[in-house]
Amino acid sequence: MVRLFSAIGVNVFYALRTARFWISAGLYFLMLFCMSRYLVHTNDCIALIIGDTLMFDSDSFLLVICAIPSAVLFSEDWRSGRFVYIYQRTGKFNYAASTILSTFAISALVAVIGLSIFTVILSFNNSFTIPADNEGGYIYLMLMKTGGELLVKGNVLGYYALAFMVNACYMGTFSAFAALVSVWVTNPYIAMVTPLVILELVWIIAGIIPLPVFIMPKFAFSQTNAPYTQFGDPTGAGMNLFSTLYPFIYSAVCLVIIIVTAYFLIERKYARSSDVN
Repeated sequence: MVRLFSAIGVNVFYALRTARFWISAGLYFLMLFCMSRYLVHTNDCIALIIGDTLMFDSDSFLLVICAIPSAVLFSEDWRSGRFVYIYQRTGKFNYAASTILSTFAISALVAVIGLSIFTVILSFNNSFTIPADNEGGYIYLMLMKTGGELLVKGNVLGYYALAFMVNACYMGTFSAFAALVSVWVTNPYIAMVTPLVILELVWIIAGIIPLPVFIMPKFAFSQTNAPYTQFGDPTGAGMNLFSTLYPFIYSAVCLVIIIVTAYFLIERKYARSSDVN
């Protein structure tokens, strides 16, 4: 476990020192800003602007931006010749898990930093809280969002922290899929566009085969109370609690599947490289 967290820490620290990471964070902010230009009105609640912006179809490009600094961790190890050394030093499972979890963490940080800059810019002309005028309409809209009751009750910090975490999980989960692809396809450009390809592929398949709505990424990370309308409230603790937990449950399940798959793919990769040597 110590080796696992040590490897994750090294990968994240290395990513933070690269220009690629900060350029990605800047691009993330610029994409949000461009998507929101038709949505921003003075005195709007920032929560609604962020929610509407992230629901734009252009969020697929945000997924690609977040994958740029992190989805190539494995391919970089392979192309630099460090793969065998790191693999033997950290162990099979630790290497697979650390690569995937590092990718998740780095992409999540890109999303958090980009969204933070966007929020600060919005704060110059907009309010973090529900405006007094049209309060009734805003309260209705906020109660339809994941964790919206936090903002209605005045817990501003709690609501925005939740919104940031859900968005970070969305971006990090798709980048983890990109890292999985880079285990076998070492071309970094193919790995980077994997999130966009997966998202579009899911929509194409859903148009042909009626997939259960709860496995759709847009459903899981929509930042609305959609999970409640699908499942009811299995927690028995209020409408928003299950909708709040669902993105994190969805993300955790995806990460487990990705790590296990990566473990076997990396093992085969190592075995083939050993045979060659």
